[in-house]
Amino acid sequence: MDHDPLAEARLYYGMAWRGAAAGVAAYAPVFIPPSPGVRWDGLAIATLVFALLIALLAAGSRRTRTGVVDRPYYIAQNAVANAAVVLGMWSIDAHEASLAPLLSLILLYNTAFGTWPLLVWTWVVGVSCHFAGSLLSGADLRWTISATIIFGAAGGAAQLAVDHLVGHSRTLVRQIGGEREIAAQAARDADVGTALNAILPRAVDVLGARTVAVMLGSDDGWEMLAGVDADGLVPLIDQVTPHGVVVGSLNGHSVLLCVDAAGEMDARSLRFVGDMVGVVVERAGFVTQLRHQAEVDGLTGLANRRHLDLTLDQLTRRGTPFALMLLDLDHFKELNDHEGHPAGDDVLRRCGALLATISRRGDVAARFGGEEFCLVMVGAANAEADMLSQRLGAAWAREEMPVTFSAGIAAYRPGEPSASVIARADAALYAAKRAGRARVVFEDAPPRPLASDQRAGLA
Repeated sequence: MDHDPLAEARLYYGMAWRGAAAGVAAYAPVFIPPSPGVRWDGLAIATLVFALLIALLAAGSRRTRTGVVDRPYYIAQNAVANAAVVLGMWSIDAHEASLAPLLSLILLYNTAFGTWPLLVWTWVVGVSCHFAGSLLSGADLRWTISATIIFGAAGGAAQLAVDHLVGHSRTLVRQIGGEREIAAQAARDADVGTALNAILPRAVDVLGARTVAVMLGSDDGWEMLAGVDADGLVPLIDQVTPHGVVVGSLNGHSVLLCVDAAGEMDARSLRFVGDMVGVVVERAGFVTQLRHQAEVDGLTGLANRRHLDLTLDQLTRRGTPFALMLLDLDHFKELNDHEGHPAGDDVLRRCGALLATISRRGDVAARFGGEEFCLVMVGAANAEADMLSQRLGAAWAREEMPVTFSAGIAAYRPGEPSASVIARADAALYAAKRAGRARVVFEDAPPRPLASDQRAGLA
């Protein structure tokens, strides 16, 4: 657990106040009349018991960093504090009526720090000490039993009231702490999955929910972006009902915060969690848009040169086999000069669409620059590359494109950098240009004209 100076300070202050309260409880009988005689040996024992209490509190403060006293120390200090009061009262021969307020002080003060089993322990010890202290003070048995019953009933009712108030305060503190962590996590992680996986477990605690999930709408239904239940497990999608609060949109689809509440939820906390999830989703959409702008060519919708270079670097670092086809539109400048740039842009867009159509899963089609395009055929051998080039030529003819294209293909050689593969494919492309255009050249192979119907659009 991380060191939290604030939690440690709260712990030490709590220990100090509890020690002071125990000290007052131990020594207050000296000042409470009547005191016909002081048993100094008993008072010395009470002082030693009080010193033991301080030692227990100090040891407990060194052993914990959570702000909650360990159970053994809680039990021990409560028993010792009550024993110190009884010994002190007996030592000064105080009246039995003075016993109840002092034991009540310990009873109520310890109520603020324990769980229900420990509260029961505190009540049992307090009632027992009241009974024993009353008898030691000289009260008769009947009076002692009646007074102890009244003390137990009043002390138990007071414990319930204090525990309710303290429990409400703890809930508020837990909610505020959880909301602070949620806000920090929402601001820290740019990745939507990472941020949601960090936020939702805290949201379960803050909302007191059985399940919290974030659902993304799609054409095929609902998809769960992230989810967690009260046990920290990811729920199955059929366990999440796609009804909740709309917190934003991602890629044009609605995003819902779905909460399966275990009881009545705090509306303010629900709004807060929804706002934080909305911030994460909005930022994810913005990041996706920026990434799209950084990696996609705006005119053709293909990958841009930056994305292409990153892909090639990854493939060469991993030693993944691939073939690279560079293609260039023939006489594109003349088309621009005669038909205008809008017509040229239209041809570039149509070329991009054709490359995307003939690409296989895992291939990367990119605009290399100007009227040059590139197709990275991952895992392809020469035969597959030849088949894809012929498929492109046939699609080109069906589209009746107003220009032809020339292409050069090179296969990756293990250990070479990506720039070397590009250079060899570029050399093959210029060999195709020199051979008369409208053809494909494999490196170290004679130029091969494309299917003759590639020129159908020029007729």
